[in-house]
Amino acid sequence: MNTRSVRQLICVWGFLACVAQGLTEESIDVESLLDSMDPEAITQMVSNLLPQACLSNEVIWDHFYTQVRAVLQSGTVENAALMLSLVDAACGSLNETPEAQPLVEWLQQKREYFAMADAMMRDAWAEPSDIASLGPSLPLIPPYLVPNTLTYAATAAAQQPNLTPTVALVQSLVADENRWKKQIHQRQNSLAFHPLVSKLKTVFASEGVPSKWIWIAEVESTFNPKARSPSGAVGLFQLMPDTARRFGLKLFPFDDRLTPEKSARAAAQYLKTLHDQFGSWHLALAAYNAGEGRVLRTLKDRKVSTFAQVSRYLPLETQMYVPRVMATVSLREDQRSTPALNTDSVVTLRQRRVREAMAN
Repeated sequence: MNTRSVRQLICVWGFLACVAQGLTEESIDVESLLDSMDPEAITQMVSNLLPQACLSNEVIWDHFYTQVRAVLQSGTVENAALMLSLVDAACGSLNETPEAQPLVEWLQQKREYFAMADAMMRDAWAEPSDIASLGPSLPLIPPYLVPNTLTYAATAAAQQPNLTPTVALVQSLVADENRWKKQIHQRQNSLAFHPLVSKLKTVFASEGVPSKWIWIAEVESTFNPKARSPSGAVGLFQLMPDTARRFGLKLFPFDDRLTPEKSARAAAQYLKTLHDQFGSWHLALAAYNAGEGRVLRTLKDRKVSTFAQVSRYLPLETQMYVPRVMATVSLREDQRSTPALNTDSVVTLRQRRVREAMAN
């Protein structure tokens, strides 16, 4: 990310903070404000504007959701890494608001992309000692946007091009399924035996779709049937209204997407349609995330035929979505096939041993 991009981030969130403070749009000129202030004053001003204050009303939330989607659709890994701390603040704010709970799972799942981007930028950059040596030459960034020195260093590209990670290196990190396995294993290991899994697997199998793809529900909603996105996606598999209707779901008077079995059946039918269309599960997953039209156009425009070839031309979220789903499927299927990890089996074994001990 170059210095101008960082400045734009400051301006965006400076503007939102001013709106939160009740100022009118006409009275705000963040660019001029930045030009008239010395670096220390800017740092003090922005550090005093807590992220929670920037997320205090509906207008600010709309701007925030727009920014999240924009970064995931057309941003870079660097952009996503810089957003992590703000997304964390938003997650904390939503958790304190009962009526916002349907949005919590959506945002927490999106947060995983920002967290992974931050981790990737750490690995892509030079040794910390090299970065630290840049010292005060680093561009100024609000403290709450930049949680640590390594992420902060991503903004030094304009001044220190020799430290900039290569596109090939960053791309290899984006596509690394093992990185996702590690992150998933650390944070959400208990989901391997979620009570909905068996029901969903039965539905997928009945539609002729490999049952392992039910783990898409973990990536989309953490198995929360009520999960809802600001753009209108609902349910375990985050189906958009048009997709839901296309596969026979009704949205009124009751939204069928909120029913696990109905949502799963529509998702399975959609995945089967995508796989028949693209002939590849990697491309089918990319289309599930980015839209089949977009993937088809990109394949045609770039004259390529595989996900590996087309990935870098798709949205950032899609680039990470496919390896994330693949890693989730692999990890969860392995966990369920390992008896020692099955908590139900462990409990049953324990009970049997207690009974045997009491009998003796």
